[in-house]
This record gives sequence, structure tokens and C-alpha cells, in this order.
Amino acid sequence: MSKTNFSVQEMELLVNLVEKYKHFLNCKITNAVFNKKKEEAWDSLTTDFNAASLYERLAAMGALIEPLPCRFDCDYVYETAVSSGTQGGESAVVQVDESIFTPDDHPLDETLPVKQDLQKTRETLCSTPLTTAPQIRKSKRKPNDSVKTAEALAEAANARKVAVERDYEQIAQFREEEHRATMTYQKREHFLKMKVLKAKLEHYNLLNKKIKFELEKEN
Repeated sequence: MSKTNFSVQEMELLVNLVEKYKHFLNCKITNAVFNKKKEEAWDSLTTDFNAASLYERLAAMGALIEPLPCRFDCDYVYETAVSSGTQGGESAVVQVDESIFTPDDHPLDETLPVKQDLQKTRETLCSTPLTTAPQIRKSKRKPNDSVKTAEALAEAANARKVAVERDYEQIAQFREEEHRATMTYQKREHFLKMKVLKAKLEHYNLLNKKIKFELEKEN
């Protein structure tokens, strides 16, 4: 007899489940009603076996995921501190004087006349000579070394952050594909195990029938 891949706990569980449903599995009546009950017994046995051995599959999955690298968390915290310029401390907040956004409380002078000499105002505006605004010249001084260093650090931190995020996406995709492949393999493996077990039980029933028939024949 070839060795199966069942663990000791699974074998004990399987024996108990077979014992539980043996009045249907070992039934000799072959009509449609009892055949249906036998199929239902097989389904119940499979469901109970899967539910009881679920924790073993979860433990195996955890053993596969645990060795994966987790160094990216520390790098992400470091790069976040560098890009914000705080080195992990409190961020610098600029205090703004909100009084500049509020209107003056001075009331309007209601004693001024409403009508004014619009023509005079127009002539005054037209007679005012236009002056050329002074041009702002671009400074030819190069940024000092401290500015260059800060910009280089910000660019390097941003690049590292993008690389870390890309690595996170690749790891998540790898875990998803690995989980899908593991579940597919375990499902197929369990199906084959149950098929072998069913064949063995059918063979066991046939042997019992043969032995019983030979005993009755001798008597």
C-alpha cells in the first residue's frame, strides 16, 4: 500500500468522520434514495474535514509570508522625514497675521458730495504722462552650496519614496499570486486525497461483501 500525505491529526479526524457516517457509507441498499443519502454523507464528510483542518492551511500560509522582507517601513519613515525637512520633528508652521484679511472699521464719510466733476477727473487722468516701469533684472548669482544640498536631498528622498512604493506594489502582487497558487494546489491535493480515500472505502466494502458471501456459502 502506498503511503498517503495525511498527517496524524488528519488521519484521526478522517477515521472519526468515517465512523460518524458509516451507517450511510456501508449501506448495502442500492436504490436511488440511499444512493443520494450516501452522496450527501460524502459531502458532509468532506465539509467537516475541510472545516476542521483549516487552521493547518492558515499556519502553512503564515510560514510562507513571514520570511518576506520588511525593511521598507524604516526607509519610508526616514525618507518622509528628509523630504519634509523636519528630520522627524514637528513641522514648521508659518504664523500669518489674520488682521490683513479683515476690512477696516473706519466708517464712510457721508458728508462728501455724491456728484463730482467726472470730466475734470478724466482730463486729469489723460494728461498724466505714462512712465516706464523699471525692469527687474535676473540675478546672476548662483545658489550657494546649502541650497544645492537641500535640493539634492529632496530629489533623492523623492526617488527613494517612489522606489519603495513600487517595491510595496510588487510584494503585494507576489503575495496575491503566491496565495492563489497555494490555494489552488491545496484544493487539488485535497480532491485527490478524498478520491483515493473513497476508492479505498469502496474496496473495503467489496472485500467485506466477498468475505461475508464466502462465509454464507460455507455455512
